[in-house]
Amino acid sequence: MTGLPIGLVSNTLSLSNRAGIPDPPPSGPSSAAIIHRPIEGLSGLAEALDDFADAGAGVIAINGGDGTVSAVLTELMSGTRFRSPPLLALLRGGTLNMCADDVGLAGPRDRALARLLRCAEAGRLTERLADRHVIRVRREGDLPPVYGMFLAFGSLYRAIRYSYDEVPGRHSHPRLHTLRTLGALIVRHLANGGASDRILRGECVGLGVDGAEAEEMTLLLALATTLDRLVLGFRPYWGGDGGGLRFTALGHPPDRLIRRAFRVLYGGPARRLPVESYRSYNAERVRIGPGLPFALDGELYETAPESWLELSAVGPVSFVRC
Repeated sequence: MTGLPIGLVSNTLSLSNRAGIPDPPPSGPSSAAIIHRPIEGLSGLAEALDDFADAGAGVIAINGGDGTVSAVLTELMSGTRFRSPPLLALLRGGTLNMCADDVGLAGPRDRALARLLRCAEAGRLTERLADRHVIRVRREGDLPPVYGMFLAFGSLYRAIRYSYDEVPGRHSHPRLHTLRTLGALIVRHLANGGASDRILRGECVGLGVDGAEAEEMTLLLALATTLDRLVLGFRPYWGGDGGGLRFTALGHPPDRLIRRAFRVLYGGPARRLPVESYRSYNAERVRIGPGLPFALDGELYETAPESWLELSAVGPVSFVRC
């Protein structure tokens, strides 16, 4: 890929970019050029990708958070503007940056960009790739599918909304904010003696995995991801071999959740958890509903009351990790 342009899209509203966007490193006469397109939020993203496609960009660098990554994936997966799928290079420009932490460029953004350019100049990008599947979320009705890498339901969705609205410090120390939110939820759980409240409550849903008939269950929370590790190094999945979609669901009330929390979040392949409360699958397709709102890479979505969601693993997509 020596000499191919690199498209750089910077979301000026992402957390790390609000104080300023680092200038792209200068490119020499024989090196790959960087085409930089700052955008405000997600306005102008489609036009930026059109410019990259017209220029023949072989790599798209994303300077933004997880929501920006999801928006780029949705545009790429939903369109045919590129003759061949571009490589993606993720910079830590957002709040939690779970996608970048798993498959992104290490270090500060300016140094990461300079290193990316050097790898492109040396023709070594294809030696530094990590492949990940992407979650496709299909919603019943006329809504187009959306794509991302981490999906949250139930109390996990409500906890994300709670952390946005009620837990202080969201924009100062993201990982500390995550710990504050977890601590606040544990206190709520203990104060209520494990009883339901507006966040930690159960709801009746249907769940079908890999074509099986949907089974009714009372759900506390569920998550789906194609990432290897999540914020704080969490790996809450133990579904064994199978499809590219990791899906974990906790029933309500979960049996001894506080006592088993470390095993759920960090345990190995055999976690010895009661299947009545703790389920994990490596699946190709999951159907869940009806009417569940969800968070996809930190962005919140509502779902019509009678609408079911179908999740599937597509791709894989290649990410540069130089």
